[in-house]
Amino acid sequence: MLCLLACSAVSLSVAAQEDDREDTAELADIEVTAQKRPQSAQDVPISITAFSERELDRLGIDEFLDYATRSPNLGFAQQGNRAFTKIGIRGVTNVGGRANAVGIYLDEFNIAPNILVAGWSRTLDTPLYDIARIEVLRGPQGTYFGRNTLGGAINITTVKPDPLMRFGQIRGQIDEHGTWLARISGNLPTSAQSALRFTGYYRDAGDWLDNRSTGGTNDGRDQGGRAAFRYDSGATSIDLALSRTEERQNQLEFVPTGVLAPIPQQLVGVVENFHLLFAPFGTPPIDTSRFPQWPLPATRAPLWPDNFDTIDNDTPRRSDSETDMFIGNVGHRFANGIELTSVTGILNNTFSQSGDGDASPYPAFRVDRDSDSEGWSQELRLSSFGRGRLDWTIGALYAEDEITETDLSAHLATDPYLPAWGALLFALAVEGGEVDLSDPEIQFALANGLIPDIFAPLTVANFEDVDRGIDTDSMAVFGDLTYAITDTVDLSLGLRWTHDDVTFSEVTRPTVTIPVGSDVTSESFSNLSPRLALNWRPNDRIATYFTASRGYKVGGINSDVTLTDDGAVEKIYDEETAWNYEIGFKGVLADNRVQLNAALFYIDWDDIQVRGQDVLTQRQFVQNATTATSKGGELELLVRVAKPVTWNLAYGYTDASFGRFPNAIPIDQIGADVVDASGNTLPFAPQNTLTSGIEYRFTGFGNSDGWLRLDYRYVDDQQTEATNDPNRHLPAFDLFNARIGFESERYSVALFVNNLFDEQYVVGTQNLETYYSGLQLAVGQPRTFGTVFSFFF
Repeated sequence: MLCLLACSAVSLSVAAQEDDREDTAELADIEVTAQKRPQSAQDVPISITAFSERELDRLGIDEFLDYATRSPNLGFAQQGNRAFTKIGIRGVTNVGGRANAVGIYLDEFNIAPNILVAGWSRTLDTPLYDIARIEVLRGPQGTYFGRNTLGGAINITTVKPDPLMRFGQIRGQIDEHGTWLARISGNLPTSAQSALRFTGYYRDAGDWLDNRSTGGTNDGRDQGGRAAFRYDSGATSIDLALSRTEERQNQLEFVPTGVLAPIPQQLVGVVENFHLLFAPFGTPPIDTSRFPQWPLPATRAPLWPDNFDTIDNDTPRRSDSETDMFIGNVGHRFANGIELTSVTGILNNTFSQSGDGDASPYPAFRVDRDSDSEGWSQELRLSSFGRGRLDWTIGALYAEDEITETDLSAHLATDPYLPAWGALLFALAVEGGEVDLSDPEIQFALANGLIPDIFAPLTVANFEDVDRGIDTDSMAVFGDLTYAITDTVDLSLGLRWTHDDVTFSEVTRPTVTIPVGSDVTSESFSNLSPRLALNWRPNDRIATYFTASRGYKVGGINSDVTLTDDGAVEKIYDEETAWNYEIGFKGVLADNRVQLNAALFYIDWDDIQVRGQDVLTQRQFVQNATTATSKGGELELLVRVAKPVTWNLAYGYTDASFGRFPNAIPIDQIGADVVDASGNTLPFAPQNTLTSGIEYRFTGFGNSDGWLRLDYRYVDDQQTEATNDPNRHLPAFDLFNARIGFESERYSVALFVNNLFDEQYVVGTQNLETYYSGLQLAVGQPRTFGTVFSFFF
């Protein structure tokens, strides 16, 4: 693949030699705010992948997966929709716990502090419209960004209103699967110092996954908008933005594997062996004619890997997400060289998911998940500005997050496997000593084959019915200073103190396996996160650096019903911490035609929060592993081969594994012994990630400029659980994208094909204990042809 792109670059270079004689252009520099002040990405002593506004447009990036697969050492998984995405950087991710390990910031506001579904963190995948820049910051970002940035941070900056420009844009997009997008943006000056900017969009998502039972698909719709105001007098700046997004998906993007979870496995055994289990009592076999014509796994859809586009569920699983957000950023520069900055953010998110809970064509189970998240934060900073030898920043932050959830899983009386559930419940009751087999009534029921029908109604109830709440109050103070030891050497020292108060509440209503109960518990966590960086710039084109930084992820509280007598699961699980040690090189070489950035890192990660699950109660919990290490590096290369030809390459390598972890609890086994996960690969840590692309610019029609681009992306295989369950393993995949476009002052148009060779790939797994068609795999979008066009006015 690299030979193909490199040979293409050489061929295009030869074809462009005449243009190249007049080439005086340099590689574009991207300004970032990774250290809370505008800087060139080449001047920041950490590993960064940055996407400019132009790159976002050229690459067609409008959601998380688009830039995730183009960022070295970024791992991820999705749960069948955009609203539930796990992110890891350099192998550090949310293995368990109720907080994210990678922070996502929109205009300096943390938009994913603690977002939950079914008790587990998810990440807001904000639509990427009217975005000026995306920065992927690797390594702990505790000093500047704070809690829950253990693996790094993704820093997103929107396009700001411009008092000097009157502008409008109408943008449309359509593709072969029926997706169409309409978006309008505008910039309106209101005075010489102020302006308004707005964007609104409606996206009707097409379909590529069919439901054989209902005839439905995975189509959906997104709509929303943002209004922003800016005032800038030179000394004082005010940025205010209000946004709303609504997202609906009518079917999760899962396909069945037939790999049954423990309970369906036992149902199969009950049906086949019930008469053998109780033969001493003269029990006749269950009348299997009462069971469906399709045995378990129950689906008429083909199984993976022979199927990437068909499911067979009696009802869809629909998800809805609505988010309202306000962000205010106010700054003032005093005459003495000090700048005061205030960042205020308010976020309200509601998420619901309801429908099919058995992944089969039968009306057997239904699930309902509702989550409401409210959060706000206020940060104040004082910092120096100017060109002195000392740059410094001090600040404080206070934040509150409140999350409430309702989780419901119901077994329906219409389940055709109901007699088998009755037999299974009876067998479990015998094992637990709750049924006396010598009882005459029990013996009569056994002798006459009545047990399945007598016990079956007892299973027609809720398997899970719980209200859960988590409140987190956080405060922090931080400071950082950078001192120019010499004209070429800078030393940076930073420190952040964070204190979190966490309150966990839970009300459980009676279910088949759990009695009624309630629980309110509070706990506090504190952390000091230091940072040290040494940056040497022998000239204005080259820099080498060393950075050591510590990150922190808040601890939490387990539900009482998940605690174990052996102490493997405790009430309080500890906070996570990680030290990152990194050396790097950043250079602009070959007469400004080559940009080469490279970094090597070593991460020491302590008290890792690992999720587990009790299969019978469906309740999830967190246990602390001991340690883990992650080591590797990144290499990013950008080459101006000729004036019209640019080639880029980015490669990441990660070797991430647990240390000693002898008591990991498997997720998909009933009553299983603990597993020794020592040395296992960390979840969501692909060993190799690679992206490469080539772009050729040419003279288009009339006054337009043309461009042609080919991109390649590779993501290595990933584990998704601490026990490295092979059934939950995500295979490696590679994708090709191609785009050709034309642009002028008045319009732009592009034709694209994503996933050019129709790669069938998997981006996540899910396995509820009630899935009759087995483990479900979240699949990626197939080959897609489309066009995108814009008109400017």
